[in-house]
Formats: sequence, structure tokens, C-alpha cells
Amino acid sequence: DCSGDSRRRVAPEDAGCAMNALTARLAIAALSASLDLAGLLPAMLHPGKRVNHALRDVRDASRGRWLERRVIESRWQSFVLQRYVLGLDESEMRLFFEERVRYEGPTWPLDERRPLILAAPHYGAAGVGFLAAVHRMHRRRPINLFIDAGIPTRQLAALFEVAGLDLSRLMSGFAGSVEAARALRRNECLIMMPDVFGQGCQTLVVPFFGRLMRVAAATAFLALRTGALVVPVFATPGANLTLRVLVDTAIDARRFAGDDDQQKIFMLTQALFSRFESVFRFAPEHWHGWERLPGTSTPIDPAYRLDYDEPLRVLRAKCDALPHLVQEIPELDLIRKEHAWIRTR
Repeated sequence: DCSGDSRRRVAPEDAGCAMNALTARLAIAALSASLDLAGLLPAMLHPGKRVNHALRDVRDASRGRWLERRVIESRWQSFVLQRYVLGLDESEMRLFFEERVRYEGPTWPLDERRPLILAAPHYGAAGVGFLAAVHRMHRRRPINLFIDAGIPTRQLAALFEVAGLDLSRLMSGFAGSVEAARALRRNECLIMMPDVFGQGCQTLVVPFFGRLMRVAAATAFLALRTGALVVPVFATPGANLTLRVLVDTAIDARRFAGDDDQQKIFMLTQALFSRFESVFRFAPEHWHGWERLPGTSTPIDPAYRLDYDEPLRVLRAKCDALPHLVQEIPELDLIRKEHAWIRTR
């Protein structure tokens, strides 16, 4: 995320595209009746077919005709749900989050008086999911948006504006990172989407579905600089304009000790993306990043099935067999502890 360097407010530019309840329900019903016809569309117009094509060389990912249909369903339901929520007023929106959203996972991270990063991939109805998590916090702290510019950013800003929340947009880049760190040190909340990165951004590679994938380092960097809790959030649309929001187990940046900053950034990022992978395995149709995966990752050799923590498991076995390695390279012990924590979570 490296395109600009200032803080500014964002107006709800997309609110004019909102749907009322009747229109939204008709749109959902129209999808159910046209899924078979959608299968006749060429891949250029069919996101499910494009996802299937992108996954042909990803040996650890599920694919098939069933995935094509579910991708269409997820993206259309997410689009309609977001447009519907944009059409609600502030009181109606609060009622929506109380009655039509099913929350899962621990709530204590949202109540902690510590710097908080809500980190979510472009997954399902991510924008509405962020707003639902903020609603669950009872609006107790200022909210800052730190993702790259574009239509999804404007839509997310519009959602917060309609909800009556004061959202600060932190333009990415060096100055934006400084502002983000200051906001976290004030115990504010930072919203980030770590599964994309802009040109010139600092990246690293982590194991992901049997591949090494380039990812942005900003989430881990900011968390480690401020001692923040990183809370993964996943939002999946349901039937009849409902939403399931999973608030996953928090990743505590203070748990990553050691002298090597780069190693700590890698370990925290790997822990975060292992959470992403475990959720994607269960419901792959909701992630919007499959089509980018072949271009941002490379297969791991040799060609065999690789569980998300296999590199750490192999490294731990080597360290157990050769104890002198840990004495000579103390950082290896940090990686072993990281693996043990992931296996027992």
C-alpha cells in the first residue's frame, strides 16, 4: 500500500448505489434462478470459471464445477448485501447488526484497551464484516482505515459514513505508516486488508497452499512497532440478507520476542496467513484473491502435499535432531516456539 501520504476524510461516494430491501431480495432470488444459465457464460464474464482456471496448478486447493457456482453465489450475495446495508439509516443499520448478523469467535480482543488491528482478506462481504466488528466494540474507539485507494476503499468509507462513524483514512506510504503507528499508540483501531500490496511496498514470502506467496509486511510491522493485537475477521453472506462474522483468535504482537525484526515480521505474518489458509480451506469460494495467486506465488518443491505448517514442522525436527543448531542460531528457537503455538491453538 504505497500511494500517497496524508490523512483525510472520505465522503460516501457509493451511497447512491444502495438497494432497498425489496430490490435486494429480488436480486438474490434472480441469482438462484439463473445459476444454470450463468454456466454458459465465457470465463471472461464468469468469476467462478476464472477461479477454477487459476487453481489448476495449486495442488492444495479444492476446485471443480461446485466451486464455480459458489463463487458466483458468494460474490453476488456480498455485492447485494453491501448495497442493501448502504441503503439503511443509522438506526436501521444498528438493528441489522443486532438481528441479522451471527457472530462467532472470541469477543475479548475487541474489548481490550490495547492497540487493535482488524485484519481481513478480501473475503466475502469484508466491508460489512469490518463494520459489524466495530459495532461489536460498541463504538468505543476511533477507527482508521489503512488500505490502498480504489473503489472497495470508497465503498468501505461509505459504509462507515452511513453508520454515523467517524472514519479516518490513512493514505498509505511512509507518512501514512507514521500516522497509523501514532493512532495505534493512542489505542485506536486500525483496519487493514493484508492480502494485497501495491508496487514498491515491502513484501516477504510465506507458505500458503503449498506455495510461497508474496504478501505485504505492513500489518506485522505496525503490530510489532506498537504491541498491537491483530484480530482476523471473516464475513460471509448468507441467505435472506444475513451475515456470519467470525472474529478469529487474536495474534498478540508482544508474544514475538527476539532481536531480529525481520524474523519477527515473518513469524507474525506467517501466523496471520496460516489463519487465512485454514478458513479458505473450509470455504474457498469467498476469497477474491484466487485469480491473483498464480502471479504472486511459486510452487514449493518437491511436489507433494504441503500442510500450512509443514516448513516449521521440518525445521523443528531438524533442531531436535541437532541441538547445536539452536545454540549457534538462537533465532531458530523462536521459530520452534511459533510452530508449537500454532499446533496447540
